[in-house]
Amino acid sequence: MKWNYQLGGALDWTENEIDIVMLELFPAKTMWDDEDYRQACPVIARFFRMLGADGHIPQRQAESLASYVESITDELMLRAMSPEFWAPGKRILRHAGGSAELTEGADLNRIMAEFNALPEEERARITGPMPTAPSLNPLPPITLPATEVLAAEAADARLLGWLRLLVDHVGSGLAITPRGNLKLADGKALNEAMDTGRPWDHIIGDHTYSVRSTVELQELDMVFRVALATGILEHLPARSRVAPGERLDLLDDPLAAVEAAWLAMVDSSTWPPDLDWLGHLVERVWSYLAAVEGEGMFTLNPAGSALRFVDLVSAATDLFGTAAAVEWAEAAAGSAGVEAMLEEAWHLNDERVSLVLGAIGQLHAKKAIAKAARVALFKHNSRGKG
Repeated sequence: MKWNYQLGGALDWTENEIDIVMLELFPAKTMWDDEDYRQACPVIARFFRMLGADGHIPQRQAESLASYVESITDELMLRAMSPEFWAPGKRILRHAGGSAELTEGADLNRIMAEFNALPEEERARITGPMPTAPSLNPLPPITLPATEVLAAEAADARLLGWLRLLVDHVGSGLAITPRGNLKLADGKALNEAMDTGRPWDHIIGDHTYSVRSTVELQELDMVFRVALATGILEHLPARSRVAPGERLDLLDDPLAAVEAAWLAMVDSSTWPPDLDWLGHLVERVWSYLAAVEGEGMFTLNPAGSALRFVDLVSAATDLFGTAAAVEWAEAAAGSAGVEAMLEEAWHLNDERVSLVLGAIGQLHAKKAIAKAARVALFKHNSRGKG
């Protein structure tokens, strides 16, 4: 359970993590008998002392952790016997008379079928209050500069510059691969001309790994597909070549070109049918935003406060999905850092906080940040419980 919910090993424990596992996860998710719950803390205490005796952790730390887990035995028993601390699934199984031995899929299916056949009011009584979708606070209005200012900034935007480089390279026509991608030689030349900073060769130990498909060049692949989707480029008959398209004149109107490019990015038909286009899009959009930040066309406006941080990550979740929003959390936090925002956020009386902290705790790639989010979520959920 420690590994599944906290991504931590057996040797990495704090008192906060003990609280999360023993006082939150155990009561919510396990189907033990009373005696099993009563033995849980003494068993875990012996485990910590064994780690100390065997030299895996310092003896002083082992004794401190063991003493702490022994001190919460009564609290664990209270929570384990109190339905208010149970997850909905455990409440359903307990209502049906289930026990720790309930493992057959047919039994579970029968229990769920019987539960689903109950009136809505009875189901609600059994499961207790369920999480509700948050109501988003409106984001502050955005004031755009005058059109001529936007046009001037669009003209200098890196995206437009990349599109022009691509068109110049294509010339009157350019052969592409049978899979519809740019050829490697063209990709290498364009990657250097675009100055994306993406290396062609990756050296790992004694081996050198080169790009095998231009799809791996994320910025270039994005620009190529956007150019086709907007009509700036088009496929020639037989789809073995590309050439300037009917909307090549978009490049003469920078503001219209940038608008068309962004609309193409959120259109699934821009991307190959066998591609996770949303994930592909998000990855490329974040790459582009990182590239153009500070150029005037787009500037990240970090949170500055915990409430604003929750606003931003919640909004990103609605727009791009949970995984993408979690990836963006560090940019949203700005110079203050994600962990500082998490520490402030758990104090907020806002129904979106649990969703934001839970998502970061479950999905963030950096273990330290994920752990900080889970601790913050536990603190947030424990407010007012004494």
